[in-house]
Amino acid sequence: MSGRTTSVKDREVHRANEPPIVSDLRREWLNYREAEGLTGLSRTTLWKLVGAGQVKAAKVGRAVRINRRSLECFLRRASEGERETIM
Repeated sequence: MSGRTTSVKDREVHRANEPPIVSDLRREWLNYREAEGLTGLSRTTLWKLVGAGQVKAAKVGRAVRINRRSLECFLRRASEGERETIM
């Protein structure tokens, strides 16, 4: 390792220079950031949906992957007027 440390500001600048996340719509499993971009829902809302079992997800190590079909089904049910409590 080089011994150089990066500050929070350096990391923020690096992230700001990254291209926006563009999901491959064919992928069956999405990370939180991709699911946010696809649905417009916040990370907190997605986290609550996953925790409540309303959307299927898998945890591999520290990474969480959200099932795209499950998320789409939830949104379809919500748009058809089914009242589902998030929490």
